Amino acid sequence: MNVAVKFISIWNDGFEIETAAELNTNTGEICNIQSYSGELVDADGDELEILEGQYIEFNGKRFMVEEVGSKYIASITK
Repeated sequence: MNVAVKFISIWNDGFEIETAAELNTNTGEICNIQSYSGELVDADGDELEILEGQYIEFNGKRFMVEEVGSKYIASITK
């Protein structure tokens, strides 16, 4: 079953970018990740260069996302 989630990428000392995505609750796979259409700079105007982590928000909690091959997988527990 796919459900809507927030996909969050953490950049440059904690600067967060949020987009919409879908989570397959059976497999943990994240799909249909929407592209970010804003400017890729932090609050100080510095370009976002260092990706520190990726997460989803699901059921009021954050779960880490890892890239496995060409897929994004969330470490959700059932």
